[in-house]
Amino acid sequence: MRRLLENGANSSFVHQIGDSGVPLDRLVADPIAIVTREQFAPHLRFRAARDLWASASNAMGVDLSDESTLTRIEKSVDESRLETDELQPQRRARR
Repeated sequence: MRRLLENGANSSFVHQIGDSGVPLDRLVADPIAIVTREQFAPHLRFRAARDLWASASNAMGVDLSDESTLTRIEKSVDESRLETDELQPQRRARR
C-alpha cells in the first residue's frame, strides 16, 4: 500500500527519475541517511494507527525504529526459514 501511495505522489522516486531537473545525487540519496541527518521524529499531532482504530486487532502496527522489535522480527524470520527447510514437496495422487 505504501508503494502505491508513494509512486502516485508527484515527489515520488518514479516521478523524479523522469525529471531531468532532479540532480542524480538527490535521486540516489540514501533515505535512511536523510532521515537520520534530519533527526526525524513523529509529529506530535499525528495519532498512531492503534489509536485511530483501537478496536481493529490488525491496527497495532510495528515500530521498525525499535531495536528489540527488529531483533524479534529477525529471530522469527530465521525460525521460519528453518521450518521451511524441513518441508518436503507433496506428490499428488494419480487418479
